[in-house]
Amino acid sequence: MNKISDVTSRIRDKYNDLSKGQKKLSDYILENYVDVMHMTTRDIAKKTYTSPTAVTRFCRKLGIDGFLKFKLQLVSESKSFQEELIVDEVLPLKPKDTAYQVITKMHKIQTQAIEETAKVLDYRQIQKLTHLLMQCENIHFFGLGVNYYIAQEFRYLFERTGKKVHLRESKNERIAQVLDAKKGDVAFVLSHSGVEGEQYEIAKLLKEKGIFVVCLTGYLDSPLAKI
Repeated sequence: MNKISDVTSRIRDKYNDLSKGQKKLSDYILENYVDVMHMTTRDIAKKTYTSPTAVTRFCRKLGIDGFLKFKLQLVSESKSFQEELIVDEVLPLKPKDTAYQVITKMHKIQTQAIEETAKVLDYRQIQKLTHLLMQCENIHFFGLGVNYYIAQEFRYLFERTGKKVHLRESKNERIAQVLDAKKGDVAFVLSHSGVEGEQYEIAKLLKEKGIFVVCLTGYLDSPLAKI
């Protein structure tokens, strides 16, 4: 059950039976429930062109004895609702999640990923990479499993810039790709864990050949990130 809950559920259930003034209060509370938690009856009355007494009567109409209890219940239910939206890093989505919870959790996951990435980026290296990408003739991508398909998306984007982009699926083809790469090329090696032996060896060999290697991984302390 959606927990902002009983308070808002009661408001919606009784909405058609409310007076014009009470509907104003209902609309304001439903749209601004976070602000309402920190407001007085006078504050709400001013916002809705009603009166403090009308706010108190409205609470009693919902079966809640006074505005203070109304706020306490709203705070409690809001806290419970927020706890339901805490994202588990291992299993972020649960079978019983509502559509709203799934969308909110996915938004949090994506936002958190962008924010955490921004914190660790070396902007001087980004500028250096941008310059190298503009100057190079060949761009290489190396990815296994899911990372191969992510690399495909990168390939399509870079091909639109007119660059020669190389991505191979089989191991033998990847070995040949490493051997064909030459100084002045740029290579992206993808591995979320950063511990895949093949990806580590590929990045190491490319670096030994004097190729600028970009390691894309989720862990800064992984072997791949330390190359």
